[in-house]
Amino acid sequence: MVLRRKIYRITFLMETMVCDQTDFLNSYSDLKNGIGDIH
Repeated sequence: MVLRRKIYRITFLMETMVCDQTDFLNSYSDLKNGIGDIH
């Protein structure tokens, strides 16, 4: 029971990290595109 809860929490944390990384990459590419437009 406790183990299942831990696994669920680890899975949730991993998914959150992946989402954060995806958002970060999108923001980074937007930033690069913005800088490219300026120059």
